[in-house]
Amino acid sequence: MNSEEKKYLRSIKKMAPTYEIFTTLAAMLRRLQSKVDQLLKNSRALKYHDA
Repeated sequence: MNSEEKKYLRSIKKMAPTYEIFTTLAAMLRRLQSKVDQLLKNSRALKYHDA
């Protein structure tokens, strides 16, 4: 393995926690988005129901 490959592997190893944090945040945002969508859907249903 040459020095460039070693340097690349070290940088990937350092980035691993960052990637894990990114994927965790992305999953949290997807869950939040689905909850927001559900709330909007419910509020529209209530608005039309009360009208």
